[in-house]
Amino acid sequence: MDNEELVYWLRLSLISGLGSIKIQQLLKYFTSPKGIIEASSDEIENVLNTKWANKIKNFKWQEKVAKQLKLIEEYQVEILKLTDSNYPPLLKQIYDPPPLLFIRGNLTEADHKAIAIVGTRQSSKAGRLFAKKLAYELSEYGITIISGLARGIDSSAHRGTLDNPFGRTIAVLGCGVNIIYPADNESLMHDIMKNGAVISELPLGMKPLWKNFPARNRIISGLSLGTIIIEAGMKSGAMITARCALEQNRDVFAVPGSVH
Repeated sequence: MDNEELVYWLRLSLISGLGSIKIQQLLKYFTSPKGIIEASSDEIENVLNTKWANKIKNFKWQEKVAKQLKLIEEYQVEILKLTDSNYPPLLKQIYDPPPLLFIRGNLTEADHKAIAIVGTRQSSKAGRLFAKKLAYELSEYGITIISGLARGIDSSAHRGTLDNPFGRTIAVLGCGVNIIYPADNESLMHDIMKNGAVISELPLGMKPLWKNFPARNRIISGLSLGTIIIEAGMKSGAMITARCALEQNRDVFAVPGSVH
């Protein structure tokens, strides 16, 4: 992606609340971010409404985009846009795929065969051991393990995959990919970048605000053929991921307690 094209994509993605669905509507009509940006207010209003036409035309983007470009270079972040041919095919199929993916590490065709493993942060020792074992054994079959880098089940799934020298794992963050969250997973995050990828739809520097995580969970399930839920409470983030998977017509598997 050339720098000019990236600037147009960033200008759109940084507009608060615009989101994937509205960007897809605009792309269908104007074909490119440049076409959207250069369209008149009346033309944009015909696709969305006056409020969004004003937001797009009046957005003060220069400083924000310059900051992103600087951080992208500093952290060696790869950007995938929704229209790229190598955008993850399973993720592209969901109702609201991220317009941009910020990536540290690398995504490969091998990641098209992926399973998500998620669960509670307050996990039992047995649950963590099972998540680790299951991730390791799935990775033996060339399956990429997707999770959210949280404490408990998520971290165990990532670690189990990394125990296999050929295992690949992807962590989907609810913050910018230059933010380490939780902080005690710093070494795990760097290991994942060497054997897979750390990705987010959120711009660099975005803090891990609670409101980011429900939307993050649709990406975890969206990247995956199926989702395994291990020890999750009824109101947990893992259950949100399960609902996302069902809405995306993906398989859901449950490990509510000990399998022994």
